[in-house]
Amino acid sequence: MAVSLDIRDNQTVHPEIDSITDALSFKVARLNAINDRAGGYYFRLHHNVTLNQWRILGLVSAFEPAPSRDIRDRLYMDKSQFSRVVNQLIERGLISAAPLETNASALELRLTEAGRELHETLLRFTAERNARTASVLTPEECKTLLHLLDKVGDHADALLMQRQKRE
Repeated sequence: MAVSLDIRDNQTVHPEIDSITDALSFKVARLNAINDRAGGYYFRLHHNVTLNQWRILGLVSAFEPAPSRDIRDRLYMDKSQFSRVVNQLIERGLISAAPLETNASALELRLTEAGRELHETLLRFTAERNARTASVLTPEECKTLLHLLDKVGDHADALLMQRQKRE
């Protein structure tokens, strides 16, 4: 039995869903699970880093100096898990945390020199793995896919924020 929801002028852009494997969310989750398994194994085996530690390192690098709440919000990670992972990274000497100048109860995160070196190593591996994954696409297809994932992701984020405001 196909299921289709009419959301805009009695039409939807998503093709009918006959099974879970037809759903955009399943396809994205499957790709993510494959990526997590492959990357997570490498990160643990070669660098003793979890995926969550890598993601926090990567986002701190991207937004340095990074307010901890901004990083946690980008990852949709609960406070206790985020705090635990940040503390692990601090203990390993990969990041430092200091109170924000504008809010002493909030933390600003920065990479240490060791964190910067590890980040560069892990980023090179990530770039190589992504290149292999995307190798079935043309450069234009890859650019389009990345753009569309950003577009759908930003829209899903906005829908989640609207829902949370209503609740």
